[in-house]
Amino acid sequence: MKKILSMLLFAGIMLMLTGCGAGKKFAATDTGSFKYEIQGVNNGTQGTYLVKVWTYSPTKKVSVETCKKNQIDAMICIGGDGTFRGATDLTFHGIPSIGLPGTIDNDITATDYTIGLDTSINTTVAMIDCLRDTCESHARCNVVELMGRDAGWLTLHAGIASGADIILLPEIPYDINRIVEGIEARRKAGRNFTIIAVAEGAVSKDSASLTEEERRRMKESDSHVPVSYRLADQLEQITGQETR
Repeated sequence: MKKILSMLLFAGIMLMLTGCGAGKKFAATDTGSFKYEIQGVNNGTQGTYLVKVWTYSPTKKVSVETCKKNQIDAMICIGGDGTFRGATDLTFHGIPSIGLPGTIDNDITATDYTIGLDTSINTTVAMIDCLRDTCESHARCNVVELMGRDAGWLTLHAGIASGADIILLPEIPYDINRIVEGIEARRKAGRNFTIIAVAEGAVSKDSASLTEEERRRMKESDSHVPVSYRLADQLEQITGQETR
């Protein structure tokens, strides 16, 4: 019977294939297989490994050879688009692989709902619910930033489910003036608090007008801060309301 190895994260797969166990630390080797240093996690809690090695040809060769050496004939890979790219490469190099869409981003083509989306929505809703009472009692504006990269599915679903007052998505560049109008309208109606759900990839209309190269440079610059921090600072300066 063929052996099929099921792994939860492609990063974990890469560490298995390259022989690095949890808690071990390694960097570039003489063969050039590894360009990025990574640190294993071994504290008894859920976690992952951050690794960027699969795009280097020597690593692909080592991984395939390791699979064949250990009689691993196929892989079941659970993860996102990076995992799927790795699974595709494995398949092209002779190790048939099946991909299960586990990402919270819900950005895998031909998939209605990824496995991680429901979990992340419920977690986010619970966190926003815990935040609401403090936000209301202190008459604040709270900006909650959610993951998802360039896809707004998590923010959209969680924002609606939690009753967020304003939802900002990467797919729709936001207008800071419209957000201010919404906050002021709520205050005039006697609702002195606002919860804004913003996706990490959300951009303003001004930023959306930049070229892809200009946006990349802005993100890589030392002055780059998360969208929620930038938005909170802007709103507090304009409205005068405490914003976090």
